[in-house]
Amino acid sequence: MSLAICSQIIWDRALGLGLERPKSVTMDWLEAYCKKASSAYIDRGVARPCNDCNIVVCSMQ
Repeated sequence: MSLAICSQIIWDRALGLGLERPKSVTMDWLEAYCKKASSAYIDRGVARPCNDCNIVVCSMQ
């Protein structure tokens, strides 16, 4: 596996492609993203909020 990753990096450098890095996010951004996504699922009727906590529960079975 590591040889495949190494060869991909070599090809990327040879072709002048940029380095691929994961996006850095803050905990505040992550919480806001999850709240936005969960409210979208609730609005579409795919999920519902749990009565005992703030966790979104899938309605599909």
